[in-house]
Parts: sequence; structure tokens; C-alpha cells
Amino acid sequence: MNNYIEKYLEFRKWFEDNLSKYHIPKEPKEFYEPIKYALSGTAKRLRPAILTFVGESYGIDKNELFSAGVSIEMIHNFSLVHDDIMDNDLKRHGQLTVHKKWNKNIGILSGDGIYTVALKELLFYNPNVYYQISKVLLECVLQVCEGQSYDMEFANREKVSADDYLMMVEKKTGYLLVASAVIGAIIGGASKEDQDVIKEYMLILGKIFQIQDDLLEITTSSEKMGKSLGSDLVEGKKTFPIIIAYKMANQEQISRLDNFLNKNEITPSDIVNFRNLLTEIDVISTIEKFILKEKGNLDELLDKLPLKVANVLEKFSEFIFNRKK
Repeated sequence: MNNYIEKYLEFRKWFEDNLSKYHIPKEPKEFYEPIKYALSGTAKRLRPAILTFVGESYGIDKNELFSAGVSIEMIHNFSLVHDDIMDNDLKRHGQLTVHKKWNKNIGILSGDGIYTVALKELLFYNPNVYYQISKVLLECVLQVCEGQSYDMEFANREKVSADDYLMMVEKKTGYLLVASAVIGAIIGGASKEDQDVIKEYMLILGKIFQIQDDLLEITTSSEKMGKSLGSDLVEGKKTFPIIIAYKMANQEQISRLDNFLNKNEITPSDIVNFRNLLTEIDVISTIEKFILKEKGNLDELLDKLPLKVANVLEKFSEFIFNRKK
């Protein structure tokens, strides 16, 4: 695992170095400066990392994968810039969100710009590969938008089931990971069978990834998360811990949950109290058991892939599971 962390950190440095040299025009300033700003935060670069590692496992040099990595990172950032506006988040990747540093109109426009530049970057590849990866990426964007739509709808819906939530997560989070890994496989010349298994694997991993994020929103500090802690509570979002909490809670505990979701502002002490309530209801251990079951499904899929590819996905997954922020 330590060797994999070193590999990831080496990749991240290489990617950041190359991204810092990426040409973004200077004018018009209020269009391009926010785009450059959005890409400059302390992001984890997980999606270009898995794209690159999968591509390398099929024998492709990482320099040949950089354009696709930039594209998927930009698509991710485009979704975050718009997502932050909808959620009214203050921080992203350790800095002010674009719409807070400038304004909402600039946030919307710069998000559109990031999306367009991302698609343009794919022109690096030959027409056959371009067609295949564009098809995957555009389907991904559509799924992400559908997921965001469900996410907003669920905030106003009185009851959201665990199945509803997992469907939303698959679209909003899972498909970006799918696109990352599958595009790396396509550039590497992977078979359709391999691509299908990788897709299934990454959808499950995306589900776990988002559920872990929901837990981290509650169990860690805003400095570590790099975004506004408790924003989900203020927005009335039915995250997985909240859905499970309502399912398991008694009437008195439901009243206390209602109280948290009706607050206009969440303080650090509120977060502590909310965390204690979830522990009291036994939510956190229940979710940890659910994640363990999903990990078993991942193991079964690894057996269907070439050894090098399976090793990459397994190590990447372990890295995701062990992250603390």
C-alpha cells in the first residue's frame, strides 16, 4: 500500500506540473481567470490518476494519456463549479468556490467554459479512439446531470429510500469514475468485455466513495474536507447516513434528527452532537457493514480482468477505502 501511495503522489506531482503548463488564454479575463482558478485548487486528481493507471496497465505511456486525464479532471471540475452554486458552498479544494470569489454568473459561465475545453482536449486522439471516448464521456456527463437533478429533488422530498439514494449516487459520482477508468482502458485497446467489467466495478466503487464522503462530512473537520462542513444538513439533503438514521431511529431520535435538518446554520458543536446521535442510533457501524458487503462484490469482479488491470483497480480501491479526507 505504501508503494501505491508513493506511485499516486508521483503521478499527482507529474500531473500538477503538466497542468500548470497547460495553456489557458488570458482574455477575456473574467472568463479565463476563474477557469484557471478552478483548476488550481488542492484537488486529489483521483480521476485522472485511475485513468492513467488503467491505461498504463494496458501498456500505454502516461504522456499519451495526459490529454484524456486533463479532460476528465475538467469535466469533474465543471460539475463541481455548478454543484457549488446549487449548494451555495463556500469552499472547494481548500479555496473559495468560484461563485463566492467572483459571482454566480461568472461561476455558471466558467463552468460552461471548463466543460467545452474538456471536450476540445479529446481532439488529441485519432478519430476512432476519439469517437469511443467521446461516447463514454458524454454519457457520463448526462448521468452526472441526472444525478444532480435527483439530488436536488430529494432535498424537497419528504421520504427518500436507500435504493433511491444509491441510484442517485451511481449517476452523480459513479459514472465519473466509470468514465475515467473505461477511457483509460479504451486508449489501451481493452476488449469490450474488459470495459464492461471495469464499468461495473467502478459503479460499485463510486457508490462506496460517495457513502464514505457522506461519513467524512460528519466525522472530520472542514479544514480536512476542504469544503463547507454541514452544508448537506443546511440544504436538507438526504445523505446515506441520514436516510439510514431515519430508518433505524425511534420517535424521540427522529425528533432530534428533524431539529438538525431544520436549522439555518450548522455550528461545529452541532456537528459533534449530530455525530453523537448517529453513533447512538448505530448508523455508522451499520454503514460500515454495508460497505464491507459491497467490497465483496468488487473482489468477484477482479477475477474477470487481466492480472495487471485487476491489481491496479484493487490498489486504487484500497487507497480510496483508507483515505481520511
